[in-house]
Amino acid sequence: MDRGRQGEFSVEWGPRHDRLLTFAYRCVGGCVADRPLASEVTVDLVAALLDHPDLDDDRSRSKVVAELAAALTPYADPWTIHDAVRHAAWRDLVGRPGFDPHSLVDAVRGFTRHLSVPA
Repeated sequence: MDRGRQGEFSVEWGPRHDRLLTFAYRCVGGCVADRPLASEVTVDLVAALLDHPDLDDDRSRSKVVAELAAALTPYADPWTIHDAVRHAAWRDLVGRPGFDPHSLVDAVRGFTRHLSVPA
């Protein structure tokens, strides 16, 4: 990320950022019923995660999921957050080439395993 004019940050936006934005919005949308608030939370989240747009990288995905969980905790219980992440991960992966429905289950666990859910 580069410093732009007047102290603003600039980033070269790419397909991974689009994917991150869509994933975050789906997670937030599953936990925050108020649409304007959901949009605000999504924008804040994506802004905080611009350096971690690669959802295929485990470390980056771990950071994204941790930030999502922290941001959504005031709005939803841990199980709702877990379900929202699971749904968003499924939607993210289902249209990608090379994934069959059986491998998707394991791929979705790659997202949800970063969450702590009460027993």
